[in-house]
Amino acid sequence: MKVFIDTNVLFSASLYPSSIVAAAYFKAVFPPNRGYISDYVIEELNRACKRKFPEKMGALAEFLSESLPELVV
Repeated sequence: MKVFIDTNVLFSASLYPSSIVAAAYFKAVFPPNRGYISDYVIEELNRACKRKFPEKMGALAEFLSESLPELVV
């Protein structure tokens, strides 16, 4: 199944890796499913994190570096 991942899901999954949202995210991006994301979502995610949680930018960068290979941009 093709699943489009929005900013809110990425934001929650990256900041709260033990959450229900993170579990849903991982289920959505691994086979048999395929996760899709747009460049705009990545930009929006970075802006929102920088504005709301600037101290978490490192964790977000790490999450994205691990997650992006699993997603189709």
